[in-house]
This record gives sequence, C-alpha cells and structure tokens, in this order.
Amino acid sequence: MSKMALVFSMKERRPGCVLLQGAMGGTVPGELFQRLFPVETWLLAPTDDMTPYMVDEDLLKRISAQVRREQDHQ
Repeated sequence: MSKMALVFSMKERRPGCVLLQGAMGGTVPGELFQRLFPVETWLLAPTDDMTPYMVDEDLLKRISAQVRREQDHQ
C-alpha cells in the first residue's frame, strides 16, 4: 500500500480541515479524506502539535474509526 500524509493533532485526536491538509502537506486524496472524516471532526485552526503523519490506507481507516467513536461520545 502506498503512504500518504495525514495532517493530524495527536493532542486533540482530530485531523486538520481540508484547507489545513493542503497548507501543511497533507496528501490524502480529498474525496477519501471527506468520506472518512466527517466535517464535524475537523479542526479549523492549526494546533501547536499538528503535523503530517505518514499513513497507509488501512491505518487511515483505523484512525477515522477512532475519531468517529470519540466524536460520538462528546
């Protein structure tokens, strides 16, 4: 599987929005990103720990599932 960069805050446990993905070097295709991460999970401003992480599609799907579970419990 090929690797792609996901701009993510480990502290907040959420991804940056599509604009932050583009601005900070995210390479997850937009359609895939939007399908896996609902807009309510996005961070709209950068955080001090937000950085691109190299992931494959399997890891990306696992991160998405965790982010969604945490969002459902808020």
